[in-house]
Amino acid sequence: MHKSKNTLLAVLLLVGLALVTGCKTPTAPTVVITLPSGTVEVMAGDTVTFTATVTNPDNVKTTLDWVATGGTLAPDTGALVKWTAGADSGHFRVSVIATGDGIAAKDTSSKDVLVRKWVRTEVEYDNIDHIDIPNPGDTVSPIMFTNDASGDEQVAVGALVDSLSCEIDITYGPDSFPDLDIWVKSPDGTLVQIWNSSQSGDPTGVYAPNLFATFKDKAVTGTWKLVVHAGIADAPGWIDDFLLTVWYRNKIP
Repeated sequence: MHKSKNTLLAVLLLVGLALVTGCKTPTAPTVVITLPSGTVEVMAGDTVTFTATVTNPDNVKTTLDWVATGGTLAPDTGALVKWTAGADSGHFRVSVIATGDGIAAKDTSSKDVLVRKWVRTEVEYDNIDHIDIPNPGDTVSPIMFTNDASGDEQVAVGALVDSLSCEIDITYGPDSFPDLDIWVKSPDGTLVQIWNSSQSGDPTGVYAPNLFATFKDKAVTGTWKLVVHAGIADAPGWIDDFLLTVWYRNKIP
């Protein structure tokens, strides 16, 4: 009889232990945004891929939901989403929320994003020095754009060319021009020819932005040059005017 009671007690203890074990609260999953790493800085309209990594010791069914203070998310659930910045610059936050099935506590990971946009501004410099053109030979008329107020015109640090136009006034006399080749030269040495010796007439005039597409996205700062080459000896000539107008793009927060 005692043996039966002991056996029953052992069974009850085992059942109780199983019930206690089965009622243990599972560990809540945690989440971390692993990509992109470090500081996130994009231009307006750019798309960034965000990846979340979940730590889930008890293999709880987990849902990941994403929210952002600006821009758009597609999709807005799952371990990998794409976030597209809006048209405005500023500081935004992208967050992922991990929810374990049946667990009230939630875990959140966030990443701050700085969105910049381009602002298009204009700067120009008019070189009105009368510069003699060797005949034959080369001459250079320089214009300098800086970001430290030491040059002819000051521009923002990191400014890039959006477009530009050039106006020149060249005198050559008494009544004819020699064979002239004329270039605009950017600070990095890129040359764009705006007049060549096969042309006839007077090179004086305005040269429109469509001629200078090669300069797009080059740095504005530095010395720009008008390079004039006279190929045949003739009457003396000179550069009366060299006006360079640059529309540039500047990143701002």
